[in-house]
Amino acid sequence: MNLNDYMKSWKGAIEGNKFSKQVIFLLLISNVVLGIALSSKERTVVMVPPHLDQEAWVAKQEASMSMKESWATYVATMLGNVTPRSVNALGPMLGKIVHPGAYKEVMASIAALGKEVETEQLEIQFSPSGVFYVPSKDVVAVSGEFRMRSARGNEKKFVRTYLIGVGVRNYTPSVKSIEILEGPYKPGVVAESEEPKA
Repeated sequence: MNLNDYMKSWKGAIEGNKFSKQVIFLLLISNVVLGIALSSKERTVVMVPPHLDQEAWVAKQEASMSMKESWATYVATMLGNVTPRSVNALGPMLGKIVHPGAYKEVMASIAALGKEVETEQLEIQFSPSGVFYVPSKDVVAVSGEFRMRSARGNEKKFVRTYLIGVGVRNYTPSVKSIEILEGPYKPGVVAESEEPKA
């Protein structure tokens, strides 16, 4: 082996080593910058629940329209399907998902409903037929047929609408407000993009 060839290969190895050190240093800096950027970015959780036909997402303080509609329908269905046997479970179930600012008012309404159902021995049934998201008020209107049947066999049927405000706190959806309207929801104040979802 020639000494000249040996020195060339030795110099090549040293140059390659210097280049590798520079690349490793740049990769280290980029990883540190990426780590800082990821730790300061608010995380978004993407979910596809089985009862939704489209993707829904929940961030730390916000949720997609489809997620709010799904939660509002769930709450309206719970409120509208009560019997004397199930009324006592309604408060604890809804209490877990009610926003602290609305807790006292919502629990008082549920207690009043429970008293009426037990006293009159009522069975109430709600079948949602339309869901409307109203962005200007950040509420979801859930309309449907409401049936009220007493122990004596008397039955009333009418349309009822639940206006439910759904918010998000620390990635957890919560009920901010509940308002009950008799009759169908009137979308006259709703923009064309807020048409009902059947």
